[in-house]
Amino acid sequence: MAREPDDLYRGEAEIIPPSRQGASARGQRGVWIEQGPAGGFRVHLATPGPWGTLGLLAGAGIIVACVFFLFVSAVLVAIPVIGILVGVSLLGAIARRYMQHRA
Repeated sequence: MAREPDDLYRGEAEIIPPSRQGASARGQRGVWIEQGPAGGFRVHLATPGPWGTLGLLAGAGIIVACVFFLFVSAVLVAIPVIGILVGVSLLGAIARRYMQHRA
């Protein structure tokens, strides 16, 4: 009987009792990755602690501030450009009217 590809790569769950402390960072909060003897990887995700949450919020705040400053700088650059375009169009309209009266 041929085995399906899913059966070849299916791993078994390992139950780790709380009293077992290995050399890895299992007792710490955060993310740790462990490579098994057969070359497989185990990834553990845990809730971030107060410093991790503070770091995430600070990073998000920096990104929001950068986007805000980019937006403000784009508006500040656009104001003179719009002013120049309006001025040129007004001068063009005045020049056209002057040229029509002279002809």
